[in-house]
Amino acid sequence: MRKGLLPAALLLLFTGTTSLAFEMPPVPVKVTSPKPIKWQKTLTFFGSVNAMQGIAVKPEVSGRITGILFKSGSKVKAGQPIIQLNPDILTAEKNLIEANLKLSKLQLERQERLSKQNATPESKLNEAQANYGANEARLEKVDAELNQLLIRAPFSGMLGIRDVSLGDYIDTTDKIVQLQHMDTVYTDFTLPQNYISNIKIGDNITVRANMYPHKIFKGKISAMDSEIDPLTRSIKIRAAIPNHDHKLIPGAFVSVAIRTNEVIEAMSLPQIAAVYDSSGSYIYTVKNNQASRQNITILEQTDGKIILNKNNLDQKMVVITEGQLKISPGSKVMVMPAKTQASPKKATRQ
Repeated sequence: MRKGLLPAALLLLFTGTTSLAFEMPPVPVKVTSPKPIKWQKTLTFFGSVNAMQGIAVKPEVSGRITGILFKSGSKVKAGQPIIQLNPDILTAEKNLIEANLKLSKLQLERQERLSKQNATPESKLNEAQANYGANEARLEKVDAELNQLLIRAPFSGMLGIRDVSLGDYIDTTDKIVQLQHMDTVYTDFTLPQNYISNIKIGDNITVRANMYPHKIFKGKISAMDSEIDPLTRSIKIRAAIPNHDHKLIPGAFVSVAIRTNEVIEAMSLPQIAAVYDSSGSYIYTVKNNQASRQNITILEQTDGKIILNKNNLDQKMVVITEGQLKISPGSKVMVMPAKTQASPKKATRQ
């Protein structure tokens, strides 16, 4: 009997000890409450980023590449050489023309001296002048052809990845590299005709890109189409966006927000209260010292705050602003005293 009771007692003791060891203490959190605000309703539209200037650089003439004068992804200035096509034949032709030009100049000068002495017919002088002028024209032509072999950036911007290699023979249909002027970009979108009276050229807009989900880009409406599409009853709008850090890349998908004159009731929370994952945005609320997850609809992010749809939110809610990464739905939490929350430095020392 004693031998049978001993293992059972040990098992009970071990199980009880294990349960106590894995009982997690409450997670300390900081909290706040939503604040009601009047929010100016915003319209959201979608578009793509386009460069103010963007081209595929192509040669004006055919030729073999003898020099690549740029690196993929580099910045260039207007007029900067980027590709050299083989100039050997034209260089030889230019040398010949320069020799003929020099000779024709000497002949013209000789005929001019003789003409002053009435020692040569006027036709000889005219012939010398024409010959010299023709050689000058030939030199200008070969210089222009040589200039075509040195391909330059037509405007300042950012080069893409080169599509050619040293020694390639290219013609006028071959792309060398993409060139984009990205200091300012634009996006086009369509606006329903009902809202046309709410906007004008010069109005501010805000832009979000999927690649930077927490960053807001600011721009202005720069142009409006001259007619409304009779099928969609909407008008095309263009917005210009400063892009000096080149974060917005042509082709990127963006959403554009425009404020209207309509004001609605909304809620405000510190931006640090929001948690993001693949399913969307949410916050943690506290009730009876237990955390609950609540999905939210963010209308706007500005100045360290998020503006939320008022649905399912009220001023009495206790919303966690610090400690969310340590909890999950149902976690036990301990709300830190208000004095501690207002003094982050003191909390850090503790």
